[in-house]
Amino acid sequence: GKGSFIPLNIPRQGSKHPADWWEVIRHDTEVRGLAVDFVQVPDELKPVIEALLGNTVIVKSLSGALKLMTEHSWFQGSGPLLVALDGELVSPAGIISGGSGGEAGGLLRRRREILTLEEKLNTLTVGLEEAKANRKSLLQEIEDVSRQLEEATSSIREMEFQMLTIQKEASSKEKALPDLLRRLDALQQDRVAEEEEWGQLQ
Repeated sequence: GKGSFIPLNIPRQGSKHPADWWEVIRHDTEVRGLAVDFVQVPDELKPVIEALLGNTVIVKSLSGALKLMTEHSWFQGSGPLLVALDGELVSPAGIISGGSGGEAGGLLRRRREILTLEEKLNTLTVGLEEAKANRKSLLQEIEDVSRQLEEATSSIREMEFQMLTIQKEASSKEKALPDLLRRLDALQQDRVAEEEEWGQLQ
């Protein structure tokens, strides 16, 4: 198979406490210390340990590691490698590996559940907004139809009133017609009588 070797005779430049992130997290309650400080080796092997563990920090738990990574936005690859006491590793890219898998699996599972629930929430929110828009549209349509119905009802009432007025006028004229006919007949008789009388006078 393939292997990796670190030559001991090549000079290396490094520091015991690398990068600015160490000053940021060194006093956090989740942090136990730098991994290089927990390894006891001969002086000639210290450069090797620095090369291997220089960016590695020991933390109490996986949840604490994730908290640190999230609080300091180190998921873009700019932070240290965090190692929990149970063996889980969280890389600067946010990749979780190693350990017994219990807590890591649980956290990953919860993260997936959260993402799923967020997607469902977004879907429900969109559906709710669409329902609100449809409800608003339906209410506007109901209002328009109600207004049209009110206008039509008012128009029908006005027409009914006009028809009632016409019927009353027609009934009144119908009642007056016999009297008018009698008066007309009387006038005609008077006229005939006057014509006969006038003829006798001539």
